[in-house]
Amino acid sequence: TAVAGGTALLLVVVACSDDGGGDEASSAAGESTTTTEAGLGADACEAVLGVGTALTNGPDGPPTPEYLDGEVQPAIDAVVASGAESLQGPAADLQAAVDAALAGEDSEEAAFGAYSAMAAEAHTGCGFATVDVSAVNYAFVDLPATLPAGTASFSLTNEAEEDHELVLLRKGDGETRTAEELLALPQDEAETLVSFVGVTFAGPGETGYVAAELETGAYFTVCFLPVGGGDQGPPDLPGGVVAEFEVT
Repeated sequence: TAVAGGTALLLVVVACSDDGGGDEASSAAGESTTTTEAGLGADACEAVLGVGTALTNGPDGPPTPEYLDGEVQPAIDAVVASGAESLQGPAADLQAAVDAALAGEDSEEAAFGAYSAMAAEAHTGCGFATVDVSAVNYAFVDLPATLPAGTASFSLTNEAEEDHELVLLRKGDGETRTAEELLALPQDEAETLVSFVGVTFAGPGETGYVAAELETGAYFTVCFLPVGGGDQGPPDLPGGVVAEFEVT
């Protein structure tokens, strides 16, 4: 059973397999800077990171009112208080998704879209190290072999005809097994050996974004979405979309 990275409001990941097409390639990652020409400002950039942290640290299963009020709401409030004009629309959309969740409605997709819109602004406006990855023929293209420790913003451009996601996982300290070996383990065991870092999703012709703090260590990316689309499908790992990189 493959490990699955679950989040409270983001889309649930399931399984994605490889048909043998496509190649992984490497490119140099940009270096982090403190300002950019289209800078959002330090408070806004920190607030976007806070939203990502809140959304990915929720409980398993449906989000609880305690979690939404105690973690997600303060993160939204920080985005609004930052005053960054380009983030106000996505913040309002995320607020609407939280309100819907509190009313018992399924708002995962809306929440994911709102966060991705914030992360898109941060990708070019915060001076983070940027990593632009493409999904094509069941492979990740242009993922660097190494990245510097610190904040990195990932974009996933889907050049395929099916939905794809980029799930970021960090191996536990001292773990020497390959990503394929870890993914082949029973899910309960694998989840004790890796930590979930972040996820972004993109439909055909779309680009999704996620920003994350990267500590030194060994990482890998994977897509768990079913081949051929739909909500369910058997995993075909370790032959899936798996790529490893180091953070130094």
